[in-house]
Amino acid sequence: NPKQPVEAGSTVGYMSTDMFIQALQKLDGYGKDYITASNMQKVLSTMTWSMPGLGGPVSYPASTVTTTPVCNALLDDTDGVAWKTAIPFSCSSKTFPVS
Repeated sequence: NPKQPVEAGSTVGYMSTDMFIQALQKLDGYGKDYITASNMQKVLSTMTWSMPGLGGPVSYPASTVTTTPVCNALLDDTDGVAWKTAIPFSCSSKTFPVS
């Protein structure tokens, strides 16, 4: 529904699903019997997912160990009517250990 507010959980779910589908599409070229958890892991280890202005770049498996890099934006809704960009989407070149 386009009138529903976007929230973080749905966004993360969309982004991870999109990366998963891209990996499946690569495996599909080899036939259905080639689609296994092990082969999926191999394909994902060679991918970097991103959607400019929304999320990424995310590289697996590096992103499961440390955030590589940190990307975010900050929105503000002070009037309860409209979201305004307080800090535009950008990525840091630094990495931070996940604990």
